[in-house]
Amino acid sequence: MPITLANIGEKVIIDRIMGNDQIKKHLNNLGFVVGKLVSVFSFDGTNYIISINDSRYAIHKDLARRIFVKEQR
Repeated sequence: MPITLANIGEKVIIDRIMGNDQIKKHLNNLGFVVGKLVSVFSFDGTNYIISINDSRYAIHKDLARRIFVKEQR
């Protein structure tokens, strides 16, 4: 499921990242790596604040739709 469907505060694991090589590289440089544990901190209608390794990143909703996650087991 895309990270946009995750609940606020829910910890999820990045399953895959969709998009061209430039988008994948950009997200990878920010720390969005397959297998990484992340959580959605907040959503203001346009941007998602996503927490990774005690850091928070603002990601536009169109870019966030490219990040697919699965539930933590």
